[in-house]
Amino acid sequence: MPSVRRMHRSLRDQAMLQKPFAALTIRDRSSHTRRYPGSVLWQPLPGGIFPHRIDPVLRRRGAQCVGLCGADKADDVKAVGPLAVIDRNCSDLGSALRDAIGKESVDVVADVVGGSLWPQLITALVRGGRYTCAGAIAGPMVEFDLRTFYLRDPTFTGATVPLPGVFEDLVGYIERDEIRPLLAATYPLENFHAAQQAFIDKRHVGNIVTEPFPPRP
Repeated sequence: MPSVRRMHRSLRDQAMLQKPFAALTIRDRSSHTRRYPGSVLWQPLPGGIFPHRIDPVLRRRGAQCVGLCGADKADDVKAVGPLAVIDRNCSDLGSALRDAIGKESVDVVADVVGGSLWPQLITALVRGGRYTCAGAIAGPMVEFDLRTFYLRDPTFTGATVPLPGVFEDLVGYIERDEIRPLLAATYPLENFHAAQQAFIDKRHVGNIVTEPFPPRP
């Protein structure tokens, strides 16, 4: 299998640095879920890493996307173009879904957060729905009612090695300008600690890039 492919693109290095990780993970997870068209509830990282990647990638595969984020990030996530945006701190996810999209369940949940909301994410799946996970920044230890599993027959997938062809698809999206970057901030390498602090503060939406060399024109 070829490990190198020439890419024809007009984006600067800062924009290109954002693409491979989040977009590749999302494209790979979408291959595993295999439920399109359908509704997808996605919970991005608190720093907003995933919304600008997951919504375009999934919409081009026929999905209707519903974002789940903190109230302070809602406007930025809405700007990406999902069907609806729900407050991550809502007390009843099913009711919030019903108010937002007219039903209490979705076909797919795409999650990189985990944490205390996790049981409600699983309950929000339709019978036979799919949950895919690529992170657990809010906590990896979750409460799981096995009755939900054996009565509703969900499928769980995780992020390991991307499927064959996924990276080539991603390169095509970039070349055709189907995925646009969302750059929150750029730091020279000597200011790496400031970049790390900005990442930890989680007040940004988009990606934070550190540059080891001066940017090329």
